[in-house]
Amino acid sequence: MVILGTFSILHKGYLTIISKYPKASIAILDDDLANELYVLETDLRKMPAEQMKSLLASLERSISIVSKENIADVQAADTIVLINDDITDAFKTKYLAEHPHVIDETGFFYHETKNVFSADDSQVDATKSYTDEDMQFMKMASAETAKSGCFWRQVGSVLVRDGEVVFSSCNQMLPHKDECYRIGCVRDQIKPGEKPEMCSAIHSEAYIIAQAARKGVPLEGTSIYVTVFPCPVCAKIIAASGIKKCFYSGGWSNFDGERVMKSQGIELVKVPL
Repeated sequence: MVILGTFSILHKGYLTIISKYPKASIAILDDDLANELYVLETDLRKMPAEQMKSLLASLERSISIVSKENIADVQAADTIVLINDDITDAFKTKYLAEHPHVIDETGFFYHETKNVFSADDSQVDATKSYTDEDMQFMKMASAETAKSGCFWRQVGSVLVRDGEVVFSSCNQMLPHKDECYRIGCVRDQIKPGEKPEMCSAIHSEAYIIAQAARKGVPLEGTSIYVTVFPCPVCAKIIAASGIKKCFYSGGWSNFDGERVMKSQGIELVKVPL
C-alpha cells in the first residue's frame, strides 16, 4: 500500500491520513511531474519535493518521490491511497484509470459544526412526512459532504428525477479544490450569515443547477435533497429553476428562503439524519 500526494505543505489533514494507514509507504509527486499535470497556476505554498521528503522522514516510513521515470512503481502497488487535489485528480485520470484499488482521501480539515451554526429549524413550516427512498437520497447528499474542502461548513446535494439521481455535488472552492488552503479563508473575517457572496466556494445547490444549465438538462418537476436548508441566494435559484420539491436535513430559513420557494409552489420536506 502506498499513500500518494502532492504534499504541498505539511498539515494536520495529511498527518491524519498517514496515521490512518500505518503500514503504507509514502509517495510524493515530483515537482516537474506536478507542474506538467496541472499548469493553470503555481501553488506558492508548495515545498520542493526533496525538502518535503526530508520532513516526512521523521515518520519512519518508506518515502519516495514519483517522477515520470518511476510511475510504474506506484502503479504496481496493490492499493493506492490518493490524497485528493487537482493535481492528483489529473494523475489518477492519466495513470491510474485502470488500477483496481484506489482509495480517495481528502487532506482537508474542518471546524466543528457546532462552532458554525445552530440547527434550529423550528421556524420552517415544512412537511414532516417522507419515505425510505427520501432517506436514502438524503444519505447520498450527506455522503457528498465528505468531498467538500470548506473549513466551516460542508454541504451536500443530490438532484433527483423519477427516482434517479441526475446530479450530485458538495459546496466546493473555485478555481481550485483547495483555494482557501492556498490564499486563506476570507470568511475568517466575516461573521456567520453576513455577506454570503464573499466566499471562494460555490454552494452545492448552485453548482448542480449550473451543471444542469451547462448540459441542457431541464429541471422542471425534479426534487433536490440538501443537507442544510438553502441560503437566501440558493433558495431563489431553486425557486426559478423548476424544481418542485426541496428536501433538507437541518439548518433554518434565513431571511426569505422559505417564502420565496413556497411562492413558486415548491414543497419543503424535512428529512432528519
